[in-house]
Amino acid sequence: MRVSRFIGAAFGLLAASAVAVQADTLDLSEVSRFLQRDSVFQLLGWEALFMAVNYIVNFIFIGFAVMRLGNIAFHKMALDIVFFTLGGQFADHAGAIVTRIVVGSHGFEPIGWAFIAASFAFSGVAIAVLTLLFSHWRWHLSLKARWAVLALAVIFTNPAYVMFSGGSQS
Repeated sequence: MRVSRFIGAAFGLLAASAVAVQADTLDLSEVSRFLQRDSVFQLLGWEALFMAVNYIVNFIFIGFAVMRLGNIAFHKMALDIVFFTLGGQFADHAGAIVTRIVVGSHGFEPIGWAFIAASFAFSGVAIAVLTLLFSHWRWHLSLKARWAVLALAVIFTNPAYVMFSGGSQS
């Protein structure tokens, strides 16, 4: 019963933070466009804000679950989620690169449902690998707990949600 309440609350938080999920990726093309019209300090400020929101989203959906399932202290999880969030940037970009290679090689434009579905799948796989590495080597979770955290990470922190909300993905 507790798991169903937790998942229900997670869905509610996801709906409430749809804009926040856009912070889940650093888009280099957006960075270059931003630098053409604004200063480096403004860019760094925005990126710091986006990474902070990304950290909060990761802590809500992954950190709390790991603390509950793995009996891990708050201060340890707070630091681990910093590294998870930074690693998530690489996972997000790896998924985006594979999506562009695979979907582009089949003649699809980088828009539309096929591209969004492929992005969700490939970014999900990259996030899954990162989550499994952390949940096994760092958090020492049981197999059942690893799968629960994996599902939360892939579903709720996937950067493909940016495409559903009208943002861009690199």
